[in-house]
Amino acid sequence: MFSFTVPCLIITYKSRKINVLCNKIHVHFFSCILQSIGKEDSFSLNSLCIDVGSTFVKFFVYNGKEVLFAEKVKFPDPILQNNTVYEISIKSIDILLDDIFEKTKAYCVTQCFISVQMHDYIIRDKNGVFGNCVSWKDTTADIHTPLAKNIDFYKNGTSAKRNLPILKLLTVPPKDACEFFTLGSYIAYRLTGKNITHKTDGCASGFFDAETLRPLSLLKNISLPKVTQKVIK
Repeated sequence: MFSFTVPCLIITYKSRKINVLCNKIHVHFFSCILQSIGKEDSFSLNSLCIDVGSTFVKFFVYNGKEVLFAEKVKFPDPILQNNTVYEISIKSIDILLDDIFEKTKAYCVTQCFISVQMHDYIIRDKNGVFGNCVSWKDTTADIHTPLAKNIDFYKNGTSAKRNLPILKLLTVPPKDACEFFTLGSYIAYRLTGKNITHKTDGCASGFFDAETLRPLSLLKNISLPKVTQKVIK
């Protein structure tokens, strides 16, 4: 698999009103994020920006003055779908990422900014095999599972709902699970080799205290991403 080794920042902010393939909108979207974290000058370098939505994935390379490359592709279709189960093949996720990396590698990208949909996650088993990406559209969680009473959803910056990753894993713990990845931390893993993500992505899983970033220890045998407010290197 092809990957960069570049710093990246993952944010799970979405503007549902913006659904156009317009470079200026993309640049404005990420510029607003950078301004909010005090890094508005970061676009002076060649930056790969990836926006993973439910229907489309938009990505572009921007050097602070102009868009050097931009494309919009369809997000992979689910392989398992019924009234509650919704999963996307990990192979199709990898093909998508390889395609993005291959198409943008000629621009000597030095950093990456990523926006992802919340609640998508991937499990790696004890043999190092990645399972499918479980979508936010998957609603298999039992919000009344007894272990949920130990979760302070308000402190985690989320709420008890049927698509929340922590509740889905407490409802039906995956067999031989070893490591939990959000979709954002999986992309970071492909970029940096580290299972790490921004607090807005990690806390949306329900596994972390939004203030202290301390993880919950409800699933003893599953390691979690490192959650940070800083740029991932």
